[in-house]
Amino acid sequence: MRASALASVVCTFSMLSAPACEPAPAPSSRSGPASSPASTPPKPTASASPKSTTSPPTNRPGAPQVITEKDYTGVILPFDYPWSRGKKRWAPGTVAVAEAEYCIARELSKMEVSPADQAAKLPLIVKELKAYRRQYLGFTDEQGRDMVWVNFFRAPEDQHADWKTSLVTVKGGGHGYFNVTADVAGGTCGELRINSPR
Repeated sequence: MRASALASVVCTFSMLSAPACEPAPAPSSRSGPASSPASTPPKPTASASPKSTTSPPTNRPGAPQVITEKDYTGVILPFDYPWSRGKKRWAPGTVAVAEAEYCIARELSKMEVSPADQAAKLPLIVKELKAYRRQYLGFTDEQGRDMVWVNFFRAPEDQHADWKTSLVTVKGGGHGYFNVTADVAGGTCGELRINSPR
């Protein structure tokens, strides 16, 4: 049987007038209640991540900020942490830290080592870079550049239980301890210093 080509009508009868007829609504192609028009998805809001290298609101004076990412774990020490390097101090935000980490991962194997007698340890550091915890301090150098100084150390956590609040400094330790300075705006990094064995 072929479907009728004639549209069905619905008529309303009244005793005072002729029947009024109008086309019936077309049947739905699927069962269930009629669907409402698709709503427009909300416009994405801007990311809460800082767009500059200044600290986010959570990194207040006296409040270190712990960062845990896939390739690194570290702490941003606040800008009022007692440290004498640079003409001005500032607290790097997560964007500045990510830029510093990217530069270091890219350039570390090619950096000049100080002291030179520790250069043979550099391949070991590069290979195990993810195993090092980090501490980040920001300063502005004499040329007005915003720099991030990254302090790396590899040791059991109970050996430096206060590492999230105090700078880890040791005498000796060899390639278990080193630091690098990154120019986050310029995209460069260097000044690699590895501790002596003793």
